[in-house]
Amino acid sequence: MQSNSNINAYIRIKPSNKKEKLSDLLSWTKETVILSNKITAEKSFQFNQVFDPSTSQEEIFARIVLPAIDSCLEGYNWFKGFVVKISFIELFNEELVDLLSNESNKLYIYDDTINKGAVIVKGVKEIEISSLDEFRCLFKLGVSKRTTCSTALNERSRFFDMML
Repeated sequence: MQSNSNINAYIRIKPSNKKEKLSDLLSWTKETVILSNKITAEKSFQFNQVFDPSTSQEEIFARIVLPAIDSCLEGYNWFKGFVVKISFIELFNEELVDLLSNESNKLYIYDDTINKGAVIVKGVKEIEISSLDEFRCLFKLGVSKRTTCSTALNERSRFFDMML
C-alpha cells in the first residue's frame, strides 16, 4: 500500500504468550492483516507495512522512524523560514497524554478546518529540533514515559502515537 498522504500506518504483530493463540485469529501478508473468528465475518485491514512478531522495536525504529525524521529534517533547516517541531503523545484509555511535558494538562484533538486531513492537538508541548540527535533524545524521553498495563490478551500492553 503505497501512500502519498501525510499519514502512514504500520503494525507489528505482537508475539503470543502462553495465554494467547493469536495464530487462530490472525493471518497477515506484507501489507494486510486478516482477523477471523468463529463469531464474526473475516475482516481485513490495510497498512503500509506489516511486521511479523520476530521484528524488534529497534528494527522498526530504524526502518520507519529514523527515515521519517531524516525526511522531515532534510534540507528544511537550510532554508529560511522553515522550522521543525516535535510533539510526542500517547493515546491511553481514550485520553491523550503529552509525553514531552512534565505537566498533566488535558489535551484536545480537533480536525484542522484550514488544512484538510490534518489535526490540531490543543495543549500539546511542541519542541523545535534541528538535528536527528535532538530527535533521538526527545524520542527516548517520550518512550520512557509511555504507559504500560495488563489486559486480558497481553501482560504488558503499550499503545502510542507519535506526531511530528
